[in-house]
Amino acid sequence: MVDGITAKGGTATGVIVDVTRREDVRRLTDTAVGRYGRLDVLVSIAGIMAVSPFDEVRQDDGDAMVATHVTGLLNGIGAAPPVCRRQGSGHFVTVGSTSAYVVKAPQAVHAAPRRR
Repeated sequence: MVDGITAKGGTATGVIVDVTRREDVRRLTDTAVGRYGRLDVLVSIAGIMAVSPFDEVRQDDGDAMVATHVTGLLNGIGAAPPVCRRQGSGHFVTVGSTSAYVVKAPQAVHAAPRRR
C-alpha cells in the first residue's frame, strides 16, 4: 500500500502494529509525530471475527476477538489523546462492525458485545 501511494506522488509510512500490544500502538503514534510532526487522526478499525454457533464457541477465538476489539481500542485511547492534547488538536475515530446492527447466526459471539 505504501508503495502504491508513493508511486503516485503521495507520502506514506508503513508501521506494522498489533493493536493488542500497547507498545506497538505507541510506536505507531510516535512514528506519525516523528515523521510528520503531529498526529491529526487515529482511526481504530482493527477487528477479527469469531465465527461459530453460539453453543460451540471457540474460547481461544473469543479471547483473541476481545483482545483485538477491546484492548486494541483502549491501547489507541491510551496512545493518541495525550499526543493530541499536547498539540492542541486531533481526532479519534472508531469504526464499528455491521454486526452491531445485523446479526447472522454463526456470528452471535462476535455480535454479542455490540447489541444495544
